Amino acid sequence: MKKFSWIIALFAVLALMFVGCPGDGDNPGSGGGNGGTIETGKLTEIFPRTVSTASATISIKNDILTVTSGTSTTRLDADLLTAEGGFNASAYKGIKFEYKSNIQLNAGLQDGIDPNSMWLIVGWGHLVVTDQWTEITCRFGSDLEKAWGNSTAFNPSKFEKIWFGSDNPDKDTKFEMRNFAFIK
Repeated sequence: MKKFSWIIALFAVLALMFVGCPGDGDNPGSGGGNGGTIETGKLTEIFPRTVSTASATISIKNDILTVTSGTSTTRLDADLLTAEGGFNASAYKGIKFEYKSNIQLNAGLQDGIDPNSMWLIVGWGHLVVTDQWTEITCRFGSDLEKAWGNSTAFNPSKFEKIWFGSDNPDKDTKFEMRNFAFIK
């Protein structure tokens, strides 16, 4: 009987080795090995509206946002807007995305509380020039820096907009973003 128990135990260990144990990271949003990332959908689902206040061209293809500026007098400037009324992101701790850019950029978040307030993602000019996909993680609160406006804190329950912009226009500037996600 003892030999039979050892065989069953050995079989169970081997089965788990081949099949794998479910880990914390196997369930998105579990807060486990994947950082608790919640994929909330395609960019066009999260941000159904886009606006360029500086005549830059904005497109979303294959879930990659591309913003281009074709002249040296046009700022690279793009707003990705949630649906009317904002998005309640209070269940999340922040956002993350990957980007490439041939110009140094600012990125900010805006809530629907004060349309004149902007919160910078990890500081002014933080998105540096890079031709490699680079991940940015921004936690609501600790990684946001007030740029302007009257709000005292960013309110994720009224998440309304993410903004990308550069004050240094240049011919053929280009910014790309992919893998946008909210962090649990």
